[in-house]
Amino acid sequence: MDSITHALLVAALLTAVGSQEFVLFGILGAVILDADILFTFISRNRPSLYLYIHGGAAHSILGSTIMAVCAYIVFFLLSIIVTGTMHYPAIFTFGILALVCTVCGAWSHIALDYLATPGIPLFWPLSEKKYTAGIFAGPSFFMIIVSWIFIVLLVAGIIPLTYLPVYGIIFLVFLCIRSMIRIIAFVRVSGDTYPTFNPLRWMVIRKEGGSWSTGLFSLNGGTVGEVKYYPENTGITTDELRKIETLPEVRRVRYHSYFTVAERNGDTVTIKDPSRENGTIRYPPYYKKVSIAADGRIIND
Repeated sequence: MDSITHALLVAALLTAVGSQEFVLFGILGAVILDADILFTFISRNRPSLYLYIHGGAAHSILGSTIMAVCAYIVFFLLSIIVTGTMHYPAIFTFGILALVCTVCGAWSHIALDYLATPGIPLFWPLSEKKYTAGIFAGPSFFMIIVSWIFIVLLVAGIIPLTYLPVYGIIFLVFLCIRSMIRIIAFVRVSGDTYPTFNPLRWMVIRKEGGSWSTGLFSLNGGTVGEVKYYPENTGITTDELRKIETLPEVRRVRYHSYFTVAERNGDTVTIKDPSRENGTIRYPPYYKKVSIAADGRIIND
C-alpha cells in the first residue's frame, strides 16, 4: 500500500474509536516504516545486509516495532528541543497510550502490506521467508485515487475529520471484494497465484517435476497467452548447488525472487529469476541474477 493510504486508514480507525488526540502518533507509526527505503544506501554494497531494504527487515513484526519506538522517541526529543518545555497541546499528548498508538500504527502498516505481493518477512530475524495474502498486486490504484479525493476534500474543508471512518468503510468493502476474487482464483487455479493490476487476471507459477512454469490465467477465460517453462537446474548437481546457496549474493537474489533456476555456462554458475529477468514479472526490479565463478568469485549480480 502507498503511504497516504496507510496514514488515512490508521487515522480513520483512531477517529472511529474516539481517540482523535492520538491520530498523529498513529500516522507516525504507519508511515515511518517506508523510511526503510533509505536502508538501501547501507545494503547496496553489502550483500550480507540484503534484508535492509525497502520491504525488508523493517516490515517485520519486530522491525516495525523497533522503527515505531525509535520514531516516537525522536519525535518526543524534537518536541522538547523545539518548544523548550515538556508541556504540549492535547494533540501532542505524549505518554504510554501515544507510544501504543505509534506501535499499532506500524503494525497496521505491515498488516496492510501483508495483503499485497510480493510479501514481507513477518518473522524476521527468525526467518526471512516472505508472507502474503496475495490479494493486491502492490499499491492499489483504486485506493490511491480514493485517498487523494479524501485529502482534497479534507483540506478544502468540504468534509470534516469526523468523516474519516467513511474512508475506512470504503476500504473494507473494497478489501472484501478483492478477497472474494482471491478465493475464486485459489479455487479455480492450481499452483501459486499472484494478482496483477487487472483483478480478473492472475499470474500462475507452478513447480512441475524438474521445471518451473509461468503463465497468465483469466478468471473469466482460462489460460491467457503462452505458458513458459524453465528447467530448475541445468548442468549443475544438487550437491554443487548446495555449496553456493549460502552465499549472501545468492540469498539476496532468492529473497527478491518468486522462484530461481540454476544453470552452468562453462565454469560459471548463474542463479536467476527468469520471470523477472525477461519482464514477465516487473517487481522487484533489482537483484534478478548472480553469477559465480569456479573459484567463488562473484562475476556479476
